[in-house]
Amino acid sequence: LQSSRAVGDRSATLYNLHRQEAQRVAFTIGVSEAITARRTEALETILVSLARTNRMSGVIVTDADGVEVLGIQRVEADRRSDFALSTQTNLSQEPLVRAVLDDGQAGATGVMRAPGGMMLFTAMPVSQGDQTVGVALVGQRLSEALQDLKGSALADLVLYGADGSLLQTTFPPTDSRQPLALDSALFRQALAAERGLPVRTFQIEGLDYQGAYQPFHFGPTTLGVVGTLMPDNIPYMTETGRQLT
Repeated sequence: LQSSRAVGDRSATLYNLHRQEAQRVAFTIGVSEAITARRTEALETILVSLARTNRMSGVIVTDADGVEVLGIQRVEADRRSDFALSTQTNLSQEPLVRAVLDDGQAGATGVMRAPGGMMLFTAMPVSQGDQTVGVALVGQRLSEALQDLKGSALADLVLYGADGSLLQTTFPPTDSRQPLALDSALFRQALAAERGLPVRTFQIEGLDYQGAYQPFHFGPTTLGVVGTLMPDNIPYMTETGRQLT
């Protein structure tokens, strides 16, 4: 439960970082002009320069219709970092893009699938005067975001989407994912939890674990549920106490 509270604190810290980086992209001189004129070369120079100095995995800039003007994503090859470019992807139906374009929401968040996998995005409006001309999104790979939420804690984390599906975990890829799945009743209970977090005991690879589950609040949006899992040492401690007695 202490680790769960720490995850909530780190989530707020990580969101503030994402929001600052999204603002930096949206407010950089030349971005709005490049969007309206669709000057992708100029936008590429600006975005790559910004991406090299932050921890984000990708940056996307759309026009006022939600269509990608330019997107860049960090890729790793031979221990070197480079950027892959994309353009013309239609993001107009993504909830976080609509939240910015329709409601003027600054700092909207969401999870989207990118070429490199699932990413956690934060979006800000790009304006010229009083007019919104586009949306700036900064994203971090979900695997990296979950490691940031875990920090140095001994607990492992599991992230579930808004529909209850398992999105990402800090467990090694070799471990079975089946024991991590949540039934719909527990998922709904965790999604509505405020103080009293639901807890369950189960086994992974033959080892006993306990998990506490809470809503995954990221900025203004609840994106799903995050589970904090640790080995259940109660049977071991009970047997050790019995032997000592």
